[in-house]
Parts: sequence; C-alpha cells; structure tokens
Amino acid sequence: MSKECLQKSSKLSYRFSNSYSAFLHLASELSRFPPYESCDQFIRQFIHHLMIGHKLAECLVDAQTARLVVQEMRDKRITRTVDDSQLVVKNVADDDNHSKKSKSYLRHLTQLRQHLEKHPVFNSKNFRLTPIDSLITTSDESVDCIVFGFLVKNASKINELVVEDNTGRVPLVFTDDTQFRDALVVENSFVIIEGTYDSPKDCLYVESIGQSPPIDLSSAVEVSDGLQRIGRMLVVISDIHLDDENTLDKLKTLLTGYDSMVPIPDAFLFVGDFMSKPCDEVSDFKAHMKNFVKIISKFTKISNFSQLIFIPGFNDIKGNDIPKSAFTVDMFPMTTKLINNYHLATNPVNIYIDGRHICLSAIPYMSKLRKHIIHNSTEDSTELGASIAKLITCNGHLSAGLSHNLHNSLSLFHLPDFVLISDKHMNEDMDSNAHNYTDLVVLPSFSRDNFRFKVFYTNPKHIECSQILV
Repeated sequence: MSKECLQKSSKLSYRFSNSYSAFLHLASELSRFPPYESCDQFIRQFIHHLMIGHKLAECLVDAQTARLVVQEMRDKRITRTVDDSQLVVKNVADDDNHSKKSKSYLRHLTQLRQHLEKHPVFNSKNFRLTPIDSLITTSDESVDCIVFGFLVKNASKINELVVEDNTGRVPLVFTDDTQFRDALVVENSFVIIEGTYDSPKDCLYVESIGQSPPIDLSSAVEVSDGLQRIGRMLVVISDIHLDDENTLDKLKTLLTGYDSMVPIPDAFLFVGDFMSKPCDEVSDFKAHMKNFVKIISKFTKISNFSQLIFIPGFNDIKGNDIPKSAFTVDMFPMTTKLINNYHLATNPVNIYIDGRHICLSAIPYMSKLRKHIIHNSTEDSTELGASIAKLITCNGHLSAGLSHNLHNSLSLFHLPDFVLISDKHMNEDMDSNAHNYTDLVVLPSFSRDNFRFKVFYTNPKHIECSQILV
C-alpha cells in the first residue's frame, strides 16, 4: 500500500486493532487487478461495506473484520453479485449511552482532535493545541493558548461556562472584545478557543471562539455510469397525522398518483409523528396504524414492489431520549400479510442507495437547540439553517448542541449526502449545504404544511418539494 494511502487510511474515524495485520488486508485488496480508480475510491468503498454490513465494538476494526470486508469487496468486483443500487436501511443501535457518557465523550473528543491536529493549520507546527491540564498546572501567571474542547455550563455555578477536554476543565470569561467566528455558538458542542489563561484567577479570557473544521471523509461509494443513467426515487412524507380524515384523503391521492407511475418510486419513507397529539392508549394508536397499512395495501404496485420504511416521530415513542427505538411488529397489525418489503426503522435512521447516504432524524431539534444558544447573530432562516448544518458537520454528531450525552450511534464522522430533519419548528428556508458535501434538508409537515412532502433522486443527486393540491 502506498504511503499516501496509509496516511489517508489513518484518517478513518475507526481505530484499527492489530493495525499492521488489518492494513495488510487492505494493501492486498488495493493492489488487485483491475485496479481501483483511486485510493480515495478504495477507502470510501471499504467504509461503505463496513458501515452497512458490520457491527463494531467501540469503533474497533481488527484484522478479522478487515479480512471479511475485503473479501466482500473482492466478491463484488469479481462476481458482481452485489447490486450497488440495493437499498439498505441501517437502524442506529441503542448502546445504553446514558450510562456511558464519559466513555463516549472521550472517544468522540479524541477522534475530533486527531483529525484537527492533521489540519494544515496545526500540522504546520506554527500553531498547536494546548491541553487544559497544562494550563491549570502552569507556573506562569498568564498563558496565550489555543484550546479545543467541549463547551458546557458549570453545574455548580450559575451562568458560568467551562471548556473541558480529556485532561481537565477551565472556566471561561467573555468580554465585549470577544470575537464570535460563527453566527451561532451553543453549549454542548466542540469549539476552538483562542485566548489568555489567567493563572491566579484560574480562568480563560476568550479572545475568539468558533467551530473546528469538519471531518471531510465521505462514506459514499463511487456512483457508476450505469447507475447515473438509471437513477432512483424515494418519496419522503413526514408528520402524517393518521387521526385526521383530511390527511388520510390526501395520502390516498398521493398513493394513487404514484401507483400509476411507470416506474413506481423505489421507496416510501413514512415519518411520524403519526398522531396530531400524543396518544395515551396503545390500542388507539394500533388501530390507526392498522388502518394505515390497509390503505397502503390497496395500492397493488406500491404495496408489492416499493420499499416501505416506517420511522417513528419523537412523540410516537414515549420518553425524551434519542435515539427512538423502532416500532415493534405488534404496533403494525396485519403488516406482514398485507404489504411486502417493509422496514421498521429507528429514529434517526441511515439509508443507503446507489452509493448515496441519507441520515433522517425526526426530533424537535430547533426548540431543544434554542435552550442552549450562547450567541446568535442572525434570525434569518437561511443563515440559521447554514449555521445548524455547520454545527452538525463540524461536531460530527447529529445531536450537536442538544446534550452533553454523546450517543455513539448518532456520530456523523462519515458525512452523509443528506441530513433530513423533520421538525415543525424549522422551515424549508433553512435548507443548506455544509462544506460542499452534506445537504441539510428540512422536511415539511404533511398534515400542517398543506400536504407538502419531499422527493429524493439519487442521480443526479437532488431533492424536490412536492405538494398535493387542496
């Protein structure tokens, strides 16, 4: 394997156990004939197979896992039995993160810091990141420094903010001269701070604060010419209130239209909330879902040939924690008898098709985020959407700014093509592109926004907004 490829491979957010043996498997595959188009293409395909087909323990890639993934890649290149266009629904794992906050926090911090240290600014050695423990143990009265860490409130002091890393924490002091490099700065996020540490007062005076560069490593595989000619269609319908007759009528109109198309859409993503208000009685909820399935089953082509993905809304599953577990089969009476190719997905969920990666989340992101805003210089929807997209991608985490609990399964080190957010407090003007790769797309409420929905096309990659006319 070339030195360049080894360096790029070391940028993977996964850590390699027994790395030499694991790299040997990668080197062997990279040198096979016919050659890969580039080292980047090889790494992207390796990550793609790793993410959709293997469950890793604490992000470790050992020699055996590398061998299995490499063999899958070889089989695909030799026999072409694996269809690149296959739709894969990957539910996020419930890793009981709430009891492992420190462990997941340190892992995420370490991975972000490793990528940051490889950035040209810090790799040049003209600038360096200062660990917090070297500040709080210094014998100097003041130290000019650049600190990378997690911005949180001090639980023991009102209105005090601290920045912490894996070595310690230090209180922050903002002044009228503090420069905010981003329009939006929130607690519960990773930031880079330039400032001066005052040793006698044990505090860091903030000269400037902002987000770090994003981890620019795509998980998507290359899209072949054949797939570019074919293209795929996914219909995304969010906030479908099944207890509203008008919504059901418009839903039938939508399905009637798509069932008559040639070809029909490859997949339908039905996203909650599925009730206009939280339903206390499970039997009532099940009755509405049963009726929903019956409606879909009447459209023969869709119910037999389209992939049907059901994603719970934030209020469909009790509790305020994220991620939300998938619906159980018991919540969908008659599903297995009436429709084919259905998936009960978690919230959030990752979807892969045609080498594209879509991450969909249905949480009240905006209302939760506003509780943690420290600085916001704009209320313009477009600028605010761009700030949120930057916040999520720079932190490499879907819950950036929402909580200090960093759930492992919500990490976004491998930036998706699209992050779809279903949130009634956000509007479509907030759609934004982050760093020319990841698009943040706000899903309209089908029931609240005049029966609007989104349609995703794989090639060329884009999303269109559609509407059932009233």
